[in-house]
Amino acid sequence: MNIIIKTTKRCNLRCKYCYEHAHHNRNDVFTVKKIETIFRKIHEYYRSHSKPVRLQFVWHGGEPMLIPVSFYWKVLDLQNRIFPDKKYRIGNGIQTNLTLLDEDYLKLFRTGRMGTVGVSFDVFNENRIFKNGLPTDDVVLRNLDILRDEGVRHSVLCVITKQNIDHIEDIYHFFRDRNLVFSTVPVHHLGPRKDDLYGVTPEEYAKVSIKLFDLWFYDRDADFIITDFGCFIAVLTDAKDGLGDCVFAKSCTECTIHFNPDGTAYNCSRMDFGRYIYGNIFRQSMSEIMESPARKMLLGRYDVVKDECNGCRYFEKCYGGCANLGRTQGNFLHKSVMCPYFKAMFSHIEKRLKQHDLLTKDGHLRRDYAKRLVNVAPPDDVCWSK
Repeated sequence: MNIIIKTTKRCNLRCKYCYEHAHHNRNDVFTVKKIETIFRKIHEYYRSHSKPVRLQFVWHGGEPMLIPVSFYWKVLDLQNRIFPDKKYRIGNGIQTNLTLLDEDYLKLFRTGRMGTVGVSFDVFNENRIFKNGLPTDDVVLRNLDILRDEGVRHSVLCVITKQNIDHIEDIYHFFRDRNLVFSTVPVHHLGPRKDDLYGVTPEEYAKVSIKLFDLWFYDRDADFIITDFGCFIAVLTDAKDGLGDCVFAKSCTECTIHFNPDGTAYNCSRMDFGRYIYGNIFRQSMSEIMESPARKMLLGRYDVVKDECNGCRYFEKCYGGCANLGRTQGNFLHKSVMCPYFKAMFSHIEKRLKQHDLLTKDGHLRRDYAKRLVNVAPPDDVCWSK
């Protein structure tokens, strides 16, 4: 179970495309006492389960590093006390804009107890700015260098907008030169929340993502993962030990839950309103949250999307894509509006794998695929400008 803790809705940035601007000045934050309540209710819920339980806590925001680092030391110690037995496999991660890194936080990150530090950082645009309007790039770049020099495991999430979509090669070489694991996500440009200023269409995003894939796939000197593509390949080839992603989960509702500082429980970001709210963890048990009408409704998404995707050969790979993007259609139960992107990427990656004989007859990656990759040369339809 992925448990995303929205430690605070406050943020020290004012990213131009952010969908949570209205919450950035809220003062409610998680306290250690509130976290203890959630931990104990989760422990109580899983206590009768006979199988091992994997709990991945993601400390999120707003900006989670606005909270003093002492908070995280205390909640990590709480985890050890409340989930002590071997039945529980506990992991942690944090998603930050990395503008507030100091020696105290660096000390925490060096221990590895916080897992991978996820950094939100866009390249080749000016959309991520401080509240005073100044750019954040220099600060983040300096702090990324510190994480690297200190041996702190980290990765980057880069948002693709109208402002940087034409710089996909530059984006690739930026991360390649730093040997830095990264992934991309688009500001989408469809539906009732149509974004004319920053959003890109699924077709536009697919076009640049295909180019990005080829840059990475045919770069024999690249020694890093673009997480999105690792997940696409794992899903396509049914790799048991491949990268996982909730985007391609048959039911992300089964494996993900969010908590706001006021206790509101819901499936995923942008879904904390109206009929999609599960309840409140401070007023209800974890069992009541998990059995809520809202969660049961979202668990039924598979059957709705199956009808919408009838006949699509990739349905059993993506299951309609990320439900979170469904809001642009006015309903989270529909397939993702990014469907054209998913189809294009599955088709292109499958083509490349078959083109270079990297798949077995049953569609799995060959055991010697790594050796075969060494001799793979880009075909004529791959253009290089750098």
